[in-house]
Amino acid sequence: MELNALKDEIQDKAVEAWKQAGKKGTIESITGSGKNFMFLKALYTMPQDDRNTIHVFLAETKERELDFRRDIHKFNEIFDKNVLIDYNLQFFCYQKVYKWNKCEFGLVGCDEIH
Repeated sequence: MELNALKDEIQDKAVEAWKQAGKKGTIESITGSGKNFMFLKALYTMPQDDRNTIHVFLAETKERELDFRRDIHKFNEIFDKNVLIDYNLQFFCYQKVYKWNKCEFGLVGCDEIH
């Protein structure tokens, strides 16, 4: 599995800007730029020693979970990581979580927000 150097640079710059903003904000990027990888790179800026912290990735449909898991697999291979061992990362659809309240999470990624 190869790493696209231009995409990697774009992703790293976006994550660095997000870090400089206090790890708050939205990364907007074009289709194909590797937004899932940006989320995973941002995840690796979070503490790894707390498995009680739940990090979530939200999307509009359950089918997106398959794409996301494929990207996790690619990320693991390219960067020699094991995302699902290193972090308590969970996938949910918006329809499941929109009524939740008083919940605390680590990193939250939201797919397809416009």
